[in-house]
Amino acid sequence: MSRLHWSSSCTADSYAEEATAFAHLAFLIFDDFQTSHKIVAWLTKHRDAVGKWRSLQATVVAMQALGTYSARAYNQDVDFTVKIGKEGWKNIAYVNRENARLQRLIPNLLVKTGDSKFNVTVSGRGSVVLKIEMFYNRKARDDEI
Repeated sequence: MSRLHWSSSCTADSYAEEATAFAHLAFLIFDDFQTSHKIVAWLTKHRDAVGKWRSLQATVVAMQALGTYSARAYNQDVDFTVKIGKEGWKNIAYVNRENARLQRLIPNLLVKTGDSKFNVTVSGRGSVVLKIEMFYNRKARDDEI
């Protein structure tokens, strides 16, 4: 899927995030949901693990744009299954009208260094944004306690 963004350089900086969010709002004014969907994918990809962008202004505008998109594109007719797995491990989530807006955490997923590939299968009907954030923890050394 191609993603759209607006930038004066080849990198995604806070100006690109903010400009893209403003452009997204403009596309929504003209009901261009086909383009908006691509912009949502780009903005979502550039959000960090806690849900913010590189600057406060970019975060505010991006949240306004994504909130507007969500309110306009929301459809209660949601019923699908998401399967995330890899060799020897699988997690299945059922998403329906009652739980569609909840964030899912997958605890105890053992990942080896450099092994970040997963199989993802989605079936059913509805719209979803899937973002996987991985955090690594290690046991504290005695001198760190």
